[in-house]
Amino acid sequence: TRGVRPGDLRPAAEGLAARVELVEELGDTRIVDLSVKLAEGGGTVKLKTDDASLNLREGQSVRLGFAPGAAHLFDRDSGMRLN
Repeated sequence: TRGVRPGDLRPAAEGLAARVELVEELGDTRIVDLSVKLAEGGGTVKLKTDDASLNLREGQSVRLGFAPGAAHLFDRDSGMRLN
């Protein structure tokens, strides 16, 4: 299983399709709740950003990406981190 920290997610030209559900303004930081559809079903992910140039609005469709080095691998059965 792969995991990514919220601060490592970024809107991207290609990647995981998502929909902005909520934008929470916290001063110089924003927490954005996004709904995603996965092969296993769906869920919500959070994106944390301090990039003021990102103009994310509720209801907006976006794609999410991350740097390959930001991915963490976990054993599906035990939940233990592998890297």
